[in-house]
Amino acid sequence: MTDFFKTHWAQLNDRERAAVVIGGVVCAIYLFYLLVLAPLMHAVHDKLQMLIEKKETLSWMQQVAPSPASKMSPKKITSSKLLTLLTEDLNKSALEHFPYQLQQTSVTDIQLIFEKVPYNLWIQWFWSFSEAYAISLKKLTIERQSVPGMIKLTVVLRVYTHST
Repeated sequence: MTDFFKTHWAQLNDRERAAVVIGGVVCAIYLFYLLVLAPLMHAVHDKLQMLIEKKETLSWMQQVAPSPASKMSPKKITSSKLLTLLTEDLNKSALEHFPYQLQQTSVTDIQLIFEKVPYNLWIQWFWSFSEAYAISLKKLTIERQSVPGMIKLTVVLRVYTHST
């Protein structure tokens, strides 16, 4: 096979040989660009985009998050007080229009059940309640309802202690 190329190469005149060599070099450069340089440049561009997005996210998070020095620490409460506080807070909030069950399941745990409640409303209430009082979330079960944005919710809360 190499003899075929050698004889064919020998039959070409100087201009044709130059054209073949130049064409080969151009093809080699183009292949190098397609197989090595372009994917590398694309990867670098993607990483730079990700870095920019991460920096924007960090900047946004730093603006939104309150500084630890200015943030009040949540009140420490006893487990017996938690049931009373939950009842009072739920009845004062926008969640009062949604029927719920509240029961003490153990000495330390309180279970809250909503058959149907808007997720966004509940999560806002829970965020503000957990910011005000030192509680921990022991168990959370959320089921989707047929109405968009509505959920069935079962949550078990307990007074926050460092050992849990």
